[in-house]
Amino acid sequence: MSKLSMVAALLAVALLWALPARAAGAYDIGLGAGYALPVGDMTKGAALADQAAGAVPIQVDAVYRYTHRVRFGVTGSYGPVPPGTTTAGLHAANQWRMTVGALGEYHWAPFAGQDPWVSLSVYWTQLDQQITREDLGKFVKTQTVSQSPLSAEVRGGYQFSLMPDLYVGPYVSAAIESYTSYTASSSTSGSSATTAATTSADVPSDQQTWHAWFGFGITGRYGF
Repeated sequence: MSKLSMVAALLAVALLWALPARAAGAYDIGLGAGYALPVGDMTKGAALADQAAGAVPIQVDAVYRYTHRVRFGVTGSYGPVPPGTTTAGLHAANQWRMTVGALGEYHWAPFAGQDPWVSLSVYWTQLDQQITREDLGKFVKTQTVSQSPLSAEVRGGYQFSLMPDLYVGPYVSAAIESYTSYTASSSTSGSSATTAATTSADVPSDQQTWHAWFGFGITGRYGF
């Protein structure tokens, strides 16, 4: 790198440091990653931990600064779900969890270099489980998609200002969900013709129950 390039880079960094923090009415884009542990049952008598050892969500947020402290926006996440005690021994078990919803935040120190915050999100979620196994020379592929239309998550964190409008910090979270519907499909292939079947149904009300995810991670936020 030439001396001129180094000087230009240093001036750019100094300019970013000198810029004031964005005012209310601006927007924030956030990106985070973490790990969540399951507690409770998918349906009555069926422990979620049997299917999922945890979840690794990659989360994206887009929020509007209604005031300096109060912010609203949308949020979504997608990430792999490591197999639980029942699915761990199955061949080619692939599981994913996705969420989409609305988000509200409160920040205690929006102008400080260290800003504690708390958020509440209401969202739709699904758990997609795809398992392939070999049975008597045939390959059997099953897919089950469980959905929860109304779930909620509380997060709390502490973010540090790296420069104006750029914050990074840790968070902890607690989410509650209840699967109310599912779609199950299966296909068998081998020496004979491939067969397939798909079923969609609601979970019977007497089998519905609540489960939770307790997580932690790191998130970053940039304002513009």
